[in-house]
Amino acid sequence: MITKKEFCQHIIQEEMTANNETEFKSALIYMSSSVAVCAEYLGLLKTKQDRDYASFRGGSFVAWVNEKTGEHYTLSTRELVSLLPETR
Repeated sequence: MITKKEFCQHIIQEEMTANNETEFKSALIYMSSSVAVCAEYLGLLKTKQDRDYASFRGGSFVAWVNEKTGEHYTLSTRELVSLLPETR
């Protein structure tokens, strides 16, 4: 299973690639709340303003419906990171 660190690095790299960035810039957290959550987890945020902003983000929601019961479920990036293991 993927670790928290690997997942967060992937999320950040995807956003950097999409924005033609070669290194992490804190401005990316304002474009994607998932990046904000992951940058916070990885300790990449240097300013109090960025850390405060990230601490109130949940990240994109994964949503699905149980076709048998019709129940709706959601999972935020923050929740997903909390479920992943620290190590393999």
